[in-house]
Amino acid sequence: MNELVVAFFGKCGVGKTTTINSLFGLNWEIGHAKATTLQIYSTFINPKEYLNTLSMPDCILRIIDTPGISESQIADKTYYSLYKEIVPEIDYIYWLFQADTRTYRADQEMLSTLVKLFCKSTKIIIGINHIDQLHPGNWDYKLNQPSLEQNEYINEKIIDVKEKFSKVINIDRDNIIPYSAMHQYGLNNLIANLFSS
Repeated sequence: MNELVVAFFGKCGVGKTTTINSLFGLNWEIGHAKATTLQIYSTFINPKEYLNTLSMPDCILRIIDTPGISESQIADKTYYSLYKEIVPEIDYIYWLFQADTRTYRADQEMLSTLVKLFCKSTKIIIGINHIDQLHPGNWDYKLNQPSLEQNEYINEKIIDVKEKFSKVINIDRDNIIPYSAMHQYGLNNLIANLFSS
């Protein structure tokens, strides 16, 4: 059976592990006050056991969780040595951001370094997590979706992210996915995007 390697990257605290747990029914440890993912974690998933995607290929997913960048200068050097070992094997990279951040420099610098190690078929999907926290913070809890006002800011955020990263990587608008792991919103779009990108 074909194996697809799927890895999650991003700053410390953006919700990489929470996203993985939400997507694949795992229970990996998460931290709310300090970094808890201090090494590379991986597991194998048969997507047909967890996901309801129509055009799902017959494959096994190797899911990789990585320590977050920008935890500290020392940690970044240590983690980069770990990243270098796995990046050439990766088929799909999910690079995650928090929706309410406006700082991208650390992500740009790390991504511009790692992109040199990608194999030719590596594809990037950018996930914008925590869209429930976008201004004005009036998430529609009844429908479990962004408010009309938040949707306007989501569109602005997608445009901003595409602009900031188009000089580092080639990224299509369709590969920038807003979601909220905490509210289980938009996760299907992350997975559908994985199997259609």
